[in-house]
Amino acid sequence: MFKRKFSYLVVGVLFLAAALLVNTGGTFAAGTNVAYVDLSEAYIVHPEVEKANQRLQERMGELQASLQEEASNLNPEEDAQKLQALQQNFQQQFEMEQREVQNSIFERLESDLDSFREKRGYDVILNGELIISGGQDVTAEVIEYFQSL
Repeated sequence: MFKRKFSYLVVGVLFLAAALLVNTGGTFAAGTNVAYVDLSEAYIVHPEVEKANQRLQERMGELQASLQEEASNLNPEEDAQKLQALQQNFQQQFEMEQREVQNSIFERLESDLDSFREKRGYDVILNGELIISGGQDVTAEVIEYFQSL
């Protein structure tokens, strides 16, 4: 779960970085204040992540209870296909809700990173996995900022 949503975030950041490089001719202007952050570390401490995980756990329990209730009315031998369809429906429903929650988290994370960037005077914040040389590592500052939210 974490790796999939993190990979979506990484792809988004890569597109942003590519757009910035294209718009600047492949280089940043002199005096550009570039920072980078380890997104996997920052993601873990963001307050929305814990809340979302709790909501998802609660929802999973609700869906499982519903599945068990519906399955209790079926004969496992005679209704194997119906039981399998119910299980698939449960899984699809949960995955859809999980994607919605992940998208919400990513939007909030992006917004909070943008607020951090503006408050601290950075022109751009990149994913630390993309950095070979240069820039300023602001991971600890971002974590502290997220924890204060």
